[in-house]
Amino acid sequence: MPRWWPFGKEATGLTLKEALDLYFEYAVGLAPRTQRNMRSRISQWEKRGGEMRVARITERDFRRFRERCLAEGLRAYTIEVTLNAVYTVLRHCGPASIAPHGRGILKTIPAKGRRLKIAFAQKPTPSLADLSRVYELADMAWYPQTHLAPEVWVRGLLVIAYNTALRLSDLLRLRWEHVRLSDQAIKLAAKKTGKEQWLPINATLARHLEALRGGDERVLPLDCQQFDHLRRQLYTICDAAGVERFAPQGIRRRSATEYERVSPGAGGLILGHTLRSMTFAHYVQSLDVLQPAADKLPQPEAFLKKP
Repeated sequence: MPRWWPFGKEATGLTLKEALDLYFEYAVGLAPRTQRNMRSRISQWEKRGGEMRVARITERDFRRFRERCLAEGLRAYTIEVTLNAVYTVLRHCGPASIAPHGRGILKTIPAKGRRLKIAFAQKPTPSLADLSRVYELADMAWYPQTHLAPEVWVRGLLVIAYNTALRLSDLLRLRWEHVRLSDQAIKLAAKKTGKEQWLPINATLARHLEALRGGDERVLPLDCQQFDHLRRQLYTICDAAGVERFAPQGIRRRSATEYERVSPGAGGLILGHTLRSMTFAHYVQSLDVLQPAADKLPQPEAFLKKP
């Protein structure tokens, strides 16, 4: 199949799956999982009778797909992410005036129609007692396989996540050069926002950081392919502890909640959220506010034991 398709008969016969391959040629940096998900969503479109020739897809096809999926009882989120995958491929086939990377196969692309309203359920937020029980059962841990014992690694993750409210992506990027024990602070630019943060180190966090020191420049060394194993392990420990399953994002919510209880305004600061107040944005030194709050932050009982 040629890399570039002209207008006319050849473009009319281009299928959605062929167009997806063209998109992957452009988006060379897509993770394998993202590629698999997109292929799966295009297959769901085909399975439910969606038009496969890109030149013949119309807004009506999007509407019919929504109707069929709703009749089958599928969630709005599942429906819309499938349509987003189809639309991404169509935009790539469209003119550059619509998408900068457009190949110009199609003169126009159809509208997606009215999106379904997606209701996002609040994900579980562990209590302090939940965190304590999971910490105590960290001896069950079998991942990750690093120079650290798995239970030490998992306990370190729990304590750092709770006391800093860092996102998982930042927890796994944290290096010893970011940790300044002499200043009782962690200095790190968030991966998601690029915003530099100063995060306080209290006595509980300092003790666990010392336990993590070893033969790696990363505080919590982990290979990318172990993400799924780590998630399953955390869920297994939650089940054994008799607590509702939670993810690192839940620990971040608990951390912000407890910081806010100790010192109003500290919750937003520890999350690194942009505050509209001119005073907070330009004059208040966040570490000066957060350090006393961190020292008073209530700790899950098990966190107070030696790691």
